[in-house]
Amino acid sequence: NGLRTHHSSPYDQPLPVVKLSLAWSLLTICYAVSLRRFSIGFISVSTQELYEC
Repeated sequence: NGLRTHHSSPYDQPLPVVKLSLAWSLLTICYAVSLRRFSIGFISVSTQELYEC
């Protein structure tokens, strides 16, 4: 039982929240980067088509 009290320490409680926020921020950053990359690629393709025309 001493192992269980050692496991549930005060630092163990907010850890899932920190992990969740960290994962959420990482997901947001990845989404923003991919969106920006996609928009840049779309703009470059559009300008290429415009120049070819």
